[in-house]
Amino acid sequence: MSARVALSLLSALSLSLAACVSSDVSVYGQVDQSDKTITVPPGNSLLVGAIKQRLQSSGWKLVVDAGPTRTVGTLGANTDLATGKSFRTRYRLVLRQSQFDICIIGGAAINYDLSLIDNQSGEEVISESGHDCEARALEKFADALNGNVR
Repeated sequence: MSARVALSLLSALSLSLAACVSSDVSVYGQVDQSDKTITVPPGNSLLVGAIKQRLQSSGWKLVVDAGPTRTVGTLGANTDLATGKSFRTRYRLVLRQSQFDICIIGGAAINYDLSLIDNQSGEEVISESGHDCEARALEKFADALNGNVR
């Protein structure tokens, strides 16, 4: 195979692989940088491990367990009770992920969907999803967390 043919094949492969990855980030609110506590999923695989390392190195306190299930309300003639999860942190990270390939730039190519939720308000602050290289997905999340949306 000539060098020209090999270069053409490599270029075509690079373009086709680059076209296969993309992700979107939506920021719906600001993260309170004075309250860096977050409930994270257990484990260390793929993006969850990378996010946990980045959060910890940025001064976040990581908690894996949610608080107890609580029932609150009033008893009486018109009893009004509500039951729900409680959290010991300001934020929580919800993440679904799977690896589908290897990125040409190195690392895992992943399908993922994540949400950063404010436990005080119940609002979704950041949403990110797509098919992307793990390292790029991490950088997009870190940028959104710091208020720098690309």
